[in-house]
Amino acid sequence: MFSTTLDRWLRVDERLQFDNRVLSNILRLWESRLEGRRMPARADFLPHILSDHLGWIALLDVERSPLRFRYRLVGTGITQAVGRDSTGRYLDELYEPDIYEIAASGFRRVVETQRPVRVQGKLEQVDKGFMRYEALELPLSDDGVEVNMVMTRCHFD
Repeated sequence: MFSTTLDRWLRVDERLQFDNRVLSNILRLWESRLEGRRMPARADFLPHILSDHLGWIALLDVERSPLRFRYRLVGTGITQAVGRDSTGRYLDELYEPDIYEIAASGFRRVVETQRPVRVQGKLEQVDKGFMRYEALELPLSDDGVEVNMVMTRCHFD
């Protein structure tokens, strides 16, 4: 387990050391869906189960060869806070290469470790500058072996 600052904009923390009640709740929910598996599946999270979090969740499809992340769903709270709806877009299409490497680092750790990762940093808002955020990135797997989706619960200051 490690915690590292990749840039002045982002810190990745695999130790999950946070006091944020909202993120603690979604972590407990994810853990409750494990049922003896390493990772729950997307199907384990019906909308009514996530009702307190829906506007603040993003789902990313994980593609392989090469590794890419595509936003399947971006909650309305995230869309309003960031100033754009990235649904259907690839992460590498949204950012310049150097920023992409930073933005994708937490997702990569989730795929590599098959474990939740906490990220915190500054996020650029479209035409508004930067704001602080914290997120919990959670691996999901349809086959229980390989991460095929990442569920992110964001919290903005």
